[in-house]
Amino acid sequence: MKAIVYSSLLLFSLSLFSYSPGKWSHTDSILLFPKKIKDLPIQELVFDENNSLILTSNLKYKDGFLVSEEFINNGKKEGSISYQYDKNGKLSKEVTLDSSGKMIEIKEFVFNGKGSLSKIKTFDVDKKLIQDATIYSMDSDMISTADILWTESKDKEKYSLSTKPNLKILTIMDEKKKPIAKIENKINAKGNIIERLFTQGNIERKNILEYDNSDRLVQFTFHVKQDGIWKHLKTHKLSY
Repeated sequence: MKAIVYSSLLLFSLSLFSYSPGKWSHTDSILLFPKKIKDLPIQELVFDENNSLILTSNLKYKDGFLVSEEFINNGKKEGSISYQYDKNGKLSKEVTLDSSGKMIEIKEFVFNGKGSLSKIKTFDVDKKLIQDATIYSMDSDMISTADILWTESKDKEKYSLSTKPNLKILTIMDEKKKPIAKIENKINAKGNIIERLFTQGNIERKNILEYDNSDRLVQFTFHVKQDGIWKHLKTHKLSY
């Protein structure tokens, strides 16, 4: 059960920063396909359900590559993430620091000979391997098939992406291929994700994405279903 609990946190974390299997972030395509995105966001503002600003993320680039994100809350630094790339321009490492500058997580990325993401290793504050993800296929910046190993508990998960008209469904299964969670991505005519619905047992969460006339993502919101009613939790707004 430990893996299932971890998955729910990982897959729908409200702090959508860093690249993780199954979890969506607006920076995914920027990290996996650097220099191919024409318009790059430079700031992200996060508001709570009362429209109060609770977090600011400043994104920094170098030669078209996202190199860092710095998080600020009420004028104080909350932490940061730095990104490194290999000689081929592929994402190789991601380092997360807390507000004091202490490392709290490291991710290492491996790409195969065809340039497709094939491995993600996640290490904790003690640099101990906590998750080992083997990726067999990708659908753009979305994982299609993968095996996930939680090294401490030895729990295993499998990811499988199925495609329908205007819909991409990621199913998370245990090692016996029994479904334990599902993410439904609704796609518009331009190929943009407009809604993501996460379901695990009685838990339902979703985010709704909005784009401007230039197809740039400008806002996404988070909602959780409570007693049959969707409750709005957070709003993320991007500036370019």
